[in-house]
Amino acid sequence: MRLRAAHLLAVLGRQSARYADRLATLLEDPGKDPCLEGTVGDYARWALTRIGDPRALSGLVERLDEPYREHYGRGYCVSDPRLPDVDAVLVPLRAHADVLLPDLREVMRHHAAHNGGHGPLTGAFLKVLKAWGPDALPALPEVVALLDDATGSLSIVEVLAAMGPGAASAEPALRPVGRSTGRGTTGTRRGPPRRWAETVRRHCGSSATRC
Repeated sequence: MRLRAAHLLAVLGRQSARYADRLATLLEDPGKDPCLEGTVGDYARWALTRIGDPRALSGLVERLDEPYREHYGRGYCVSDPRLPDVDAVLVPLRAHADVLLPDLREVMRHHAAHNGGHGPLTGAFLKVLKAWGPDALPALPEVVALLDDATGSLSIVEVLAAMGPGAASAEPALRPVGRSTGRGTTGTRRGPPRRWAETVRRHCGSSATRC
């Protein structure tokens, strides 16, 4: 019952603000439903992020990552509570990027070490960093590391572009990516040449002719 109640409060978002103190007492609650994913604490933490309460931030990234450390699949029924997607939680929290980035960077490194550039959360991480724009600049090394993958990704280049001029040091790593076309070794479709060129040009500015 506590799990479903916390889930409902999370869905209600800021309308649940009057219950923030009660939710904060549930952050470490390990209660589970054998038929549902996540703990009472997970849903309480999500609810607090939706309310905008900073008490949700400590341990948030690690808890979001936890379900993906052992397995990739997530099964659920449409009518049942389910944990939110990683990017759905983090994208709106740009104002707290300075607090969340150290943990996010650590999780990204762990994720890349075990999955390369094609893990179950790679796309979610990139969506978050792109949405955070220049505020995500401290994660530049983790983003550039993903360019080392043989297949490359237009979404990675778009993140670098969103980071702005501060990401200019990534230009040497962008050059071979900008020239890439066709399919990578894993069958992942790379960006069409024109789209690659436009994105790289936006990132590199006056240096685009060299990229």
